[in-house]
Amino acid sequence: MLERIAVAVGFVFVASGCEAGAKGGTKGPATIDEPGLARCFASAYGDADVDASFRQCEEKHFGTEWRKEPPPKVSDARFVTNGSGNLDPRLVHAAIEARMPRVRSCYKTALRRDTSLRANLRVRFTVDENGRGSRVEDAGSHTRDKELTTCIHAEFASMRFPRPEGGVITIVYPILIGPGDV
Repeated sequence: MLERIAVAVGFVFVASGCEAGAKGGTKGPATIDEPGLARCFASAYGDADVDASFRQCEEKHFGTEWRKEPPPKVSDARFVTNGSGNLDPRLVHAAIEARMPRVRSCYKTALRRDTSLRANLRVRFTVDENGRGSRVEDAGSHTRDKELTTCIHAEFASMRFPRPEGGVITIVYPILIGPGDV
């Protein structure tokens, strides 16, 4: 049974006017309960108004003060943002973690086809102005199982995120998967 998927912590943001980020992350609380935020996001998918539930999760577990300030300059090599969109990387990561059980399901299915499957995936996707994943594509993945890539891309296309401030944001998110993850 699949226990975990190793997910690289760093990711690249590419958006549509100025850079965002700060050393160790963008504006927001210095410490947050990322697992609690991810659990809250995961439970929001079962609510009638997913968007309202995501806003409540953000307010409760992260805060919204970061939305009132202009994005700071990047000094963290893990991500880069160009453009007017701004979304704290910790919020992005928590939103993705909320859907990791579905990504794991893609990997479980792929393991049935190839028990030694390893993959280094790079998923490029856009978080639109409403906080929905869109325009999902490969950003230089390395895997011999294209069905795995297709499945994971479909999951990213169905993801929800807190609404970005100031416009859309495009993210490149790495996922590392190997037989040791089962």
